[in-house]
Amino acid sequence: MKLVKRIGVAAVLIAVLAAALTLFFSLLVNLVMIRKLKKIDMVESMKAGE
Repeated sequence: MKLVKRIGVAAVLIAVLAAALTLFFSLLVNLVMIRKLKKIDMVESMKAGE
């Protein structure tokens, strides 16, 4: 009885596609958030809490 099974090409492609989509969406969210965070005046935001 073999413990090692062969992984099909389709399974590898799906895993690579899932990893690529995850990377793409995380980069997209980071780019959007960087733009929004740069617009915030940190001095004014610290004063608002007082």
